[in-house]
Amino acid sequence: MKNKSIRKAIVLIVCVGAMLPAVSSCSDKKEVEKLKKEIEELEEENDELKEKLEKYEGNVTEETDASKETEASKETEASDSDAEPSETEASAVKSEFSEGLLFISLGNGNAVVAGIGDCTDKDLVIPPTTPDGDTVTEIGEDAFQYAELNTVVLPDTIQIINDNAFCASITSINIPEGVIKIGKKAFYYSNITSIELPESLTEIGEYAFYGSKLTSISIPGSVETISDFAFWDSSLTSIELHEGTKTIGVNAFSDTEITELVIPNGVVDIHEGAFDQNDNLTTVTLPDSVEHIGTYQYCKALTSVTLPSTLKEIDASAFYKCTTLPSITIPETVTTIGDDAFGETALSSVVIPASVTLIDGNSFSECQYLTSVTILGDIQWYDEDGDCNAYACFDGCSRLETINDMNPVDWANSINEELADDLGLI
Repeated sequence: MKNKSIRKAIVLIVCVGAMLPAVSSCSDKKEVEKLKKEIEELEEENDELKEKLEKYEGNVTEETDASKETEASKETEASDSDAEPSETEASAVKSEFSEGLLFISLGNGNAVVAGIGDCTDKDLVIPPTTPDGDTVTEIGEDAFQYAELNTVVLPDTIQIINDNAFCASITSINIPEGVIKIGKKAFYYSNITSIELPESLTEIGEYAFYGSKLTSISIPGSVETISDFAFWDSSLTSIELHEGTKTIGVNAFSDTEITELVIPNGVVDIHEGAFDQNDNLTTVTLPDSVEHIGTYQYCKALTSVTLPSTLKEIDASAFYKCTTLPSITIPETVTTIGDDAFGETALSSVVIPASVTLIDGNSFSECQYLTSVTILGDIQWYDEDGDCNAYACFDGCSRLETINDMNPVDWANSINEELADDLGLI
């Protein structure tokens, strides 16, 4: 609309300008003056129109420039988006899982992590699926035994950790709910200091955490059997067991740093050496479910033991060389006391209940502080070959004063005239 007004004014000025020569030749001066005045008015109007035109053109130019700048900006952004990302941006878009790992398909939609492959990560994050789409359910045997790893994050899809799975350098790992098995030597001599075991776990293999840096462990009741040597020579200072566990294997917790032991109800068998050589162990509490208590030999700090009322047998060397154990109450259900069961302890007196029918040789030998013994039942001192099992029973008990309120010599003579001499009592 503004453009049409401007063009109209310009045309009018041109036309009037063309008429001036003809008018100037006219004798009518008034007409000339009139025309001049009209021209002046038209020129003034023309000036105003020019100013408006310049302003209009300026606005159009600014809008055009702004539009061009916007388009240029968009093109720049598009160009930037197509450019190579910076190191920071590349890191941000990198996969959250470790890449280059070696997988083996099981053919059923599941797969095993078989090894480190081309992966160079020290802090491993194992993906839940393989590049081919299989679900990762197992850590394979020897998978990372010779790798150099610091930490490992397992996906929730893992169910089995096989034998020798991880290297000694590992310091941290999660065991997700759903894992049912930790295999033999899976964390053998590892640097792991703490670990949480899931309620789904049912098996801990032999030597699984042997020599590890673990300082504490809570084992769920879903683990019925703690295998032989599972935590032997580890750095454990505390152990928490739960009802549901039934068997503790040979040397399962030997040579650790534990100070107190409470076995939960339901445990039946504690095998030989299960808690041997725990130099800092001071107290042991066993439930009435236990039938075999295993051995606690060389627990030099042990001062208190509570034996269950269901106990049938005190194994050989059960408390051998527990040199600070001052007393023991033997339940009336016990029938057998094994060889060296209380040898070299600090017992000052002992009462052997009537239920005991067999005491093997050296059962109380070298008890330097033992002064009195009461035997309430009839002990079968002689085996079927005619050999006397009592020969070494109290051997080396230099402070022994009475056995069944008799001096040791008279007691020995009551069994066999030669026994006192054989025992070194005379």
